[in-house]
Amino acid sequence: MKKFLILGLIVVAIPLLGIPLVWKTTSLILTGLFIVFTSVTYNQEKKQDSRKKDDDEDLGGEKVFVENEENFEKE
Repeated sequence: MKKFLILGLIVVAIPLLGIPLVWKTTSLILTGLFIVFTSVTYNQEKKQDSRKKDDDEDLGGEKVFVENEENFEKE
């Protein structure tokens, strides 16, 4: 998340700098593309982590569901 803060500050500062218009446009486009790339990779990593946690819980046997045995013993 620190990356997004730094990139946001760069996006705010670029128009205020006295650089030529072509450089401003290019730097804003590259910064925007980097933000998109970073957010996409972050979302993919987050999905993989959640899938890994789900797989670990299923294989670990932590969640076990048992029907009520008292009903079967009375019959």
